[in-house]
Amino acid sequence: MLDVSVREVVKILSIKYSGEYWRDHLEQWYRKKLESNPEEALKFIAGWSFARAGAEQAGYGDLAMEAIDDAIKYYNNSFHELMLSKRAPDVVWNFFKKKCNEKGIKANERLNKNLLKCIVELAREVPGNNIYTYLAELLVKDPLKAYIKLISVKGIGEKIASFILRDIAVLQKNLENRIPKEFLYLLQPIDVWVRRISYILWPELFPKSVICERKSLPSHIIALKITNECTKYGYSTLKFNQGAWY
Repeated sequence: MLDVSVREVVKILSIKYSGEYWRDHLEQWYRKKLESNPEEALKFIAGWSFARAGAEQAGYGDLAMEAIDDAIKYYNNSFHELMLSKRAPDVVWNFFKKKCNEKGIKANERLNKNLLKCIVELAREVPGNNIYTYLAELLVKDPLKAYIKLISVKGIGEKIASFILRDIAVLQKNLENRIPKEFLYLLQPIDVWVRRISYILWPELFPKSVICERKSLPSHIIALKITNECTKYGYSTLKFNQGAWY
């Protein structure tokens, strides 16, 4: 593919399709001012943590957010009281199970219990109980620590950790420019669509042996290529990923 064509595709994904992703998925959260609203911040992180295959189709993210709302009501409509309680993770999990039962959906305890409980426990531990602000600040000071903090949560893998950090960075206007360039690849979740678009744009990344033997090129190699190319063309690395993801 000609270099000018690559540039044009990068531009379209970074501007047009990332804009549609913003409208459909992030604009509502931007209005809620998550940096000053720890309750909504917890719901945002919890919802995004269920972006794995199968969990989105089941609607677990929405049910997790509803469970947090119910847990807050249980504690006299006080998010602060919920965070003070050592039982908070169990209370949220129990409401999540109830929500699943009401919807006729299996709670999938094996995959979901530790994930949801650990997210709530993390909120209890961080300053001001605001996971969103905690991670946003870490992205500037120590992006690797932010990434490791998320993947240390049982149930959050590399792709979901990058997904959460990517959208936090975009929600926090201009944050991308404050993150050390060498760590931007950590904010590149590589799903099947990003992988396919990368193959079209940069086929030299995918040796014949990888294609013929159906091997997967390591995600970090694709992530590094995206960050390098977008930086070269002057477009947002994160918005390119959102556009390709969308």
